[in-house]
Amino acid sequence: MKRWLASALLLGTVLAAAPPAAGQTATESLEREARAAFKAGRFPEAGIKFQEAASAAAEPRRRGKLELQAALAQFNGRNGRGTRDALRRAFTADPQLEIVPEFYSPDFLKVVEEVRSSLRAAAPAIPAPVPDLAELKRVSQ
Repeated sequence: MKRWLASALLLGTVLAAAPPAAGQTATESLEREARAAFKAGRFPEAGIKFQEAASAAAEPRRRGKLELQAALAQFNGRNGRGTRDALRRAFTADPQLEIVPEFYSPDFLKVVEEVRSSLRAAAPAIPAPVPDLAELKRVSQ
């Protein structure tokens, strides 16, 4: 029993002393600040904080979601260019970013679709493979 208690105390001490993942902590802190600014109606500040949180995020999926939140804050702050830039960054970070229509206004969804369509149109087409002429001659004989 004493060994178990000593082991548990040692493990608890080690876990308490271990530093949290620095990138994730910074992201979460910035995200909390951004949400507070958004709720207070300080949309330009919220957009900047969401963008900073996205820059600090390690995974592309999370970066995309945070950039989407930055776009919404910019949209609510009536910053059309900032909205489009944040949406481009969101779809660049996560091309499969899911947008739940019930959470957003029709006007914001219209901008989202415009940006998504422009990115699809600008995406380079995958070129067809160059045929191997020697192989074609060999097969045809």
